[in-house]
Amino acid sequence: MGRLAAKTVSANFMNLAPALPVSLVALGYLILPLALVVEGSFGSSEAGFHRGGSTLTLLALESICLALLPALLATGLSTIASLLGVFHPRFSKNYRKWLLVMLFTNPVFIVFGLSILLARTPPHIAVVLASSYVLMPFCGQIMQAGIGEFDLAQVRAARSLGATPLFIAVRHILPFVRQQVIASVLLSAIYAFGFFLIPTYVGLGRTITLATVIYTLTNTIGDWTAACQLCVVAIATQFVLVLLWICATHFSTASRGRS
Repeated sequence: MGRLAAKTVSANFMNLAPALPVSLVALGYLILPLALVVEGSFGSSEAGFHRGGSTLTLLALESICLALLPALLATGLSTIASLLGVFHPRFSKNYRKWLLVMLFTNPVFIVFGLSILLARTPPHIAVVLASSYVLMPFCGQIMQAGIGEFDLAQVRAARSLGATPLFIAVRHILPFVRQQVIASVLLSAIYAFGFFLIPTYVGLGRTITLATVIYTLTNTIGDWTAACQLCVVAIATQFVLVLLWICATHFSTASRGRS
């Protein structure tokens, strides 16, 4: 009995071991700005929390929306493209090549190019479109990996019985890759939450997020205390998104096991 318990504890530790370095790095990211905030006398900065909680709350909510919306759009487009690749293998090969080209293209070039193309578009819409375009390679890689594990023999069998591609995609493939869809949305949203180049240049300077305010406070005003205060809010928000991702993936895995 003791050996079984020891093996169980060891197995649980091995499952948690990969998360330990990530947790330590995350704590470092949170402790450093907190230490600087304490050193700079918390709350004394005019540009930080002194502006009021309502303004900060609206800014955080806007930042989350400008991260989640492009993540949803990029995941949706990647899912559609990956599903098309199941029924048209040539399209799948071209799509993979395009993802690799975008993945290794400097995002600065992409942002400046999109800032010219979307200059006449309303700022928030331009930011969502540009962010989703930049996120496409990450979402596409996740969706391609998930659909690549699906048994394509089921698709051929269903097609031979007269099932339409839409029916196969909705009833068979999408339920199989729902965990990848959740991971793609939340992980890309966490990545997009830290964007400041896209809202600044593509949003024509009129789209304000936590990241752009932090960038302005440090590089223009030099107010490091206020910037660190906002960093604490940003990191805490990202922790919440990570917890949502963990809960969602566990729920998806459990429901798949029950089905």
